[in-house]
Amino acid sequence: MTNKTKILSAVACLVASAAISMANEAAAASAGAAALMADQSALSEQKNWETKVSLGYELNSGNSESESLSGAISTEKNLGVWRLDAKAEGAYKESTTKDADGKKVDEQTEGNAKAKADLKRLFGSFFVYAGEEISHDAIADVKYRSITSLGIGVFLWDQPEFRFPISVGLAYVTEEAPEKDDYLALRFTEETTWQVNANLKLWQKFEFIPEVSEFDNILINGEVGGETKLTETLSLTIKYVVEYDAEADKEDDSIETTDSKFVTQISYTF
Repeated sequence: MTNKTKILSAVACLVASAAISMANEAAAASAGAAALMADQSALSEQKNWETKVSLGYELNSGNSESESLSGAISTEKNLGVWRLDAKAEGAYKESTTKDADGKKVDEQTEGNAKAKADLKRLFGSFFVYAGEEISHDAIADVKYRSITSLGIGVFLWDQPEFRFPISVGLAYVTEEAPEKDDYLALRFTEETTWQVNANLKLWQKFEFIPEVSEFDNILINGEVGGETKLTETLSLTIKYVVEYDAEADKEDDSIETTDSKFVTQISYTF
């Protein structure tokens, strides 16, 4: 082999070696960049809250026969072992109610509002929770009601497509409904959420709050509903809500103990 051939062979080997080394480094860099982007994407996803703004129509019965324009904003997030659900909602009503003689009185303009937050700390399928709810309902003569609760619970089923938690705890109720009162109560809850498919979600909720020292004084809240996607960001929600206050008619016989409403809303998720 001539010197010239040896030199060319050596140069070829060096070039091939350099090319292989550069390819390996490029592959490693590409993998590292992909991993970094995945981590950043996951981190970004963790920081994103699923927030929903809703506008809709309510048909009420019970203490009033009314038609309402309603609005709500809600947010929920899983933060590892923490889960947060928060919601604020309100309605503007033009109502037909009954006076003390049982006669209907037309065209009263009223409103209601409610804000609620629930924070859970998971321990496997078990959890502890703290919650706060503040509400006002002019037609039911609830000037304000605050329910502060603390308790324990368990997810009997906890998958993205189906969740079924139940809980038990204590609640402290402060209210002017219509008289001022405050008392310690028990609180039992159960909730089912079923993600039927990518476009349809169904749920039902039940809450039972009896006063500890006077078990006949009971608050009950129930809800059943469904949501279907119209687009990637818009959805249609239909739900039926029942609220029961055993002492609502204690001071005024014209106030009924049970209120119910049928709600239809268009929601925007971001």
